[in-house]
Amino acid sequence: MIQEASPQMAAQAGVEGARPRATVSVVIPCRNCEAWIGRTIKSVLDGDHPAAIIVIDDGSTDGSLSVISSFGENVHWETGPNRGAPAARNRGHSLASTEYVMFLDADDYVEGELIPGMAEAAELALADIVFGPYVYEFEDQSRREGWRIGSSIEDAEALMCAWLRGDYVPPCAVLWRTGFLHRIGGWRESLSSNQDGELVLRALSNGARWTVSAKGRGVYYQHGSPNRVGSNMSLPAFEARMQVLELLPGEGQSLHVKEAFSRAYYDLARGAYRKGHSKLGDKAIKMSAVDGSFRHHGTLLHRIGASLLGLERKERLATLLMSGARLK
Repeated sequence: MIQEASPQMAAQAGVEGARPRATVSVVIPCRNCEAWIGRTIKSVLDGDHPAAIIVIDDGSTDGSLSVISSFGENVHWETGPNRGAPAARNRGHSLASTEYVMFLDADDYVEGELIPGMAEAAELALADIVFGPYVYEFEDQSRREGWRIGSSIEDAEALMCAWLRGDYVPPCAVLWRTGFLHRIGGWRESLSSNQDGELVLRALSNGARWTVSAKGRGVYYQHGSPNRVGSNMSLPAFEARMQVLELLPGEGQSLHVKEAFSRAYYDLARGAYRKGHSKLGDKAIKMSAVDGSFRHHGTLLHRIGASLLGLERKERLATLLMSGARLK
């Protein structure tokens, strides 16, 4: 549940600033990120909040290790065979002896007071998760503001619904209470993608206390142009999204959350049909039924078209029409 920091809570946190700063570890999984890992590490070292930096090299074959080791005793690092980012994050988490931990991808970085701001917010609100500000940054150095958790999202249920409809905060702007993350089992190593979304939704389902910080920002680096954000529509990407939804508990959820799951499955089916992944689309449609009932989601025009033609045929037709428009 969100709990805003207040002067009264700040007073309880310590007498005249006597309370020591919360300790933070920054875990960085790295695989073949020679071009970016130095910037990532330096952004943490340049901050005004001391943080233990743990880099887990995940079987890099480029010069990443040379860059990592050049920081000397400022960085604890390990290397091993390629096991995937979730396994690297879990290994780094197991080495963290601090109160809080954040996971920073090797091509992302932090700016300003992001880390101290999130640590302060965590202490004041006794939170298990803190969400901070972030921006997308692209190869042409342009930027786009990321999603912010607004005042309308007041509890875990509302945040889950927002996450299920596609709003999210990436790992470069999320701080975790180390003990809580241990309790819920850490990162799910079986997932090929969307591991961070699954982790946040699982945490909220397990009663995580959460809050927000407005200081600093995480920089979420995107390889490509701005119109590529969220554009991965390969079959493995759709399968990973389906797997995340199936892993989350469905029993005991409110009708509001169930409807958010229904919409998430439905939107997954739409995208799958558009890319020709019929079997996965059929499965997602079946999963979108709430308490045995099914309905189409979207605009009135879409609902009419899907009801008359069937969702798959309607989406295939929409794809053909869009392709034709682009060719003109």
